[in-house]
Amino acid sequence: MPPASALEDCTLQLGQYHDRRGKVIGLLNRISAAAERLHVSALMPEITRLTKDLQSEVFNLVAVGEFSRGKSSVINALLGEGVLPMAAKPTTAVLSVISAGAKPSYCLSFHDGSSRTITAEEFASLVAPAKPSRRDEPGLLRYEATLRELRNVALARITYPSPICTAGVEIVDTPGTNDMDPMREQITYEFIPRADAVLFVLSGKSILAQTEIDLLKRIVKADIQRVFFLVNFADLLTDANRQKVYDYASKHLATIVDDPRIYMVSATRELARASGLDTSANVTGFETFKRDLAGFLADERGRIKLSRPLARGLRFCEELVRGPLAVARASIGIQLPELMRRIAAITPQIQQLERERDSCVSQLRIALTNRRLELVQAMRTGLGGIARTAVCAVDEYTGPLNKQQISSHLEQRIAPVQTAFQSQCAERESRALKDETEIVERRMQVAYQSLDKSIQDVFVSPESFLAISPMETSRAQQEQIVLARVGGIGVGIAAIGLHLFFPLAILAGWVGSLLFTGWFENQARLEALGKIRLEIDQRYRENIPATVIGFEKRWALIVERLCESLESDFNRHRDELQTQLSEIVAEHKRSTRSAEERRSEINTLSCELDEIREQLTAEQC
Repeated sequence: MPPASALEDCTLQLGQYHDRRGKVIGLLNRISAAAERLHVSALMPEITRLTKDLQSEVFNLVAVGEFSRGKSSVINALLGEGVLPMAAKPTTAVLSVISAGAKPSYCLSFHDGSSRTITAEEFASLVAPAKPSRRDEPGLLRYEATLRELRNVALARITYPSPICTAGVEIVDTPGTNDMDPMREQITYEFIPRADAVLFVLSGKSILAQTEIDLLKRIVKADIQRVFFLVNFADLLTDANRQKVYDYASKHLATIVDDPRIYMVSATRELARASGLDTSANVTGFETFKRDLAGFLADERGRIKLSRPLARGLRFCEELVRGPLAVARASIGIQLPELMRRIAAITPQIQQLERERDSCVSQLRIALTNRRLELVQAMRTGLGGIARTAVCAVDEYTGPLNKQQISSHLEQRIAPVQTAFQSQCAERESRALKDETEIVERRMQVAYQSLDKSIQDVFVSPESFLAISPMETSRAQQEQIVLARVGGIGVGIAAIGLHLFFPLAILAGWVGSLLFTGWFENQARLEALGKIRLEIDQRYRENIPATVIGFEKRWALIVERLCESLESDFNRHRDELQTQLSEIVAEHKRSTRSAEERRSEINTLSCELDEIREQLTAEQC
């Protein structure tokens, strides 16, 4: 095992984040207790969800890199043991998700929804199979069977009791990006955009190929701002060459990433040091990397993950103070018959608000369903344009018939078009959601304000209104309300666009197999490129219907979740109001306390909420 200081450096700052998280959870629990004393039971599930999310939150660390860069070795060095198989040849494309567990385990999830637990040995033989010689026919048959099974594997879930995983980090090991396997789609369009940080593994023996530059540009365009560059095999370089490699990487990476974080490391020596096999390997580059990674995970990402519960906690306090607390204070001293009369006077307004809710939800569902038709038409047009770009890219190619160079050429031509199209789609989808949701939110705002006014009139107190929603909101504030609702439905705008494209792996995987079968050796160049052209055109266009269907399904899901969010938000406030009014009546019937005692209790509760608000505000700084 590595020295204790190494693990302490890696987890110390994460521990600081956990301390802050614990404090925020404690404040949310105090809000829950205050809400319970005010008989606002509908608030409890929302606070429970926030605390549960905080307690179970994990940091997603996605590792990328071309094969032969030692990516698996780097991950093993980070974990402190050989969890992933390592091979000189590229391992077959299996995306692996490594999380904390009491003991090591390996579970394969298949595309048909099934799963199977296997041993570490079985996993190693599956993802890094030894390719037999051409004369070994039985061995070749077994090898082909392994490859067929791998094509059905969606991902591998691995649990391991590593300190960094136990501290709440989930590591995603992606396939080699120049292996040209269709799993590259998952790398580029699913896992990388969801990353809290990316580990980009490079090789000191062959620093920064053009394909690595292209991949980095796509990562940056996916709004991943935290990329750690690990230059592996640094121990194989002389001091002078190590500095040259570092300077070269720093110079070229700085043109793409601001202030790139570059670490010269030796994964194999770090792993040997961790296992006690190489006591002479004192400097491997991993101590600095682990310390910086822990700092990012704790300080930068921790602030982001705490921001939402802090903001919601402040909102809960404001609602309780301006609503239930104010109404409870206003009801003090009112005789029961008069209180019942006043409550009955606002019942019709609540019923009218329910009818407005149903109308607004129906309006939102219809409007967004209609906008889907516009988006689908624009999507079909754009996808057709990408297909034409792919075909033209083949026509423009004048280089040698080499897999690497053809793939790089296609990537450079198609990637900018795909990226621009994705941005356009995301903008259109975001605008459609925000526009239609804002219209409905404003309708509900008017209805809420009408009920607030009625409650003020009935209770005849300047502070007795219920803050079911903000009384008055500016255009900017209203947009924030809409963005909060759209962003809080658990799907996210970006999630729609991330699956819109069929990546270069669809075509480049075929190109690679064509080149390696020696097909070009016996055919004319134009005929060969013509074959590629037809294949690319067919593969791109035949994927358009499936892509559109996938979008429509996700759009329908988002529409339903938005409608459910609007409806549940109303229901929560309505239930809070009705429960509180019922409890106020019940309190009047059973209470033997004087009005002064009740007023003192309300004032104490008000001070408690003020103190919670101050602490939440301090945590935001």
